[in-house]
Amino acid sequence: MHEVFCLPAMAELWNQVDNTWGKSLPENSIFHYTNSVLAVKNILSEGELWLSKSTVMNDYSEIVYGIELVRKMFIELADGNTELLRIANSFCESATSNFSDYYILSFSQNGNSRLLWDSYSNKNGYNIEFSKELISDFIDGKPYIVKTLAGSKFIDKLEGRCVFIKTHKDEFTLPGFSYEVFANSVLYDADKQRELLREVVEYTKAKQTEGKNTDIQLAFNALMQSLPFLKDSSLRDEEEYRLVIKITSVREDGRGKKQYLRNVQQYREKDNMLFPYIILKMKSRTYIKSVSLGYTNCNTLSKQTMEDFVSTLSQDIEVKTPNYALRW
Repeated sequence: MHEVFCLPAMAELWNQVDNTWGKSLPENSIFHYTNSVLAVKNILSEGELWLSKSTVMNDYSEIVYGIELVRKMFIELADGNTELLRIANSFCESATSNFSDYYILSFSQNGNSRLLWDSYSNKNGYNIEFSKELISDFIDGKPYIVKTLAGSKFIDKLEGRCVFIKTHKDEFTLPGFSYEVFANSVLYDADKQRELLREVVEYTKAKQTEGKNTDIQLAFNALMQSLPFLKDSSLRDEEEYRLVIKITSVREDGRGKKQYLRNVQQYREKDNMLFPYIILKMKSRTYIKSVSLGYTNCNTLSKQTMEDFVSTLSQDIEVKTPNYALRW
């Protein structure tokens, strides 16, 4: 696992308390919008959550947004320090390639958003409500055992947090890889984003002068984990909250990663393309509170069939319809 490292502005982003880096729970329920009734069925009956590979999300600009902010801030504050700019460029190049290690599931903190009904569920989709305990379960910090190479043999080592990823054999496995789990509200405020990045730049400048490259690397590692939670302020109405999983090989040379991903990375078809994702298993389906029907599929039959389905499940789930009319 990464070492805990937070500068003051970074700690504020993560709502850090007693070194609980990357553990920022939502205040209330969170909501996942989807236009796939199959996704609803899998979540409600199997407790499966699909996390999209970050490099193939709907808008790739979301990925490069934070990286470009870093680049611009270093250029602005470097004062002609070519070595500092070289360090920054190296980080940005590394960050771009390393984003393929991240898988993201998006929620909203708004349970009845017209914007999200229109954008993510095509008005006739679904909205699943989860209690905040779902996130608490994923970031509870309980360690699990992985096998890591030490010298010439593999040894058992306590590592990471307890996350179960589904394999193609319908099993849930952890061997040979560690997992870092992050959760936070998305930061849209441009001034706070600049404050965070300015702090990292100034820290890097100071540590470069002192020749403390290890400290710089720790700061960049922490910054890298923050980037998936930075988005343009024009998107603030989404009120997004993200669960992020980073998959990291426990072997320093990264060997075996392709084989591992071949075993756990799934593909779904969309717009005649294949999109990679991983499936996480919820520890308890009691975190699911309700499912709401979209505006154009909230007719009597749709509600009746969904109520019939949830009646067969072990947990109590309320079926809801929108509480205001749709304009056409």
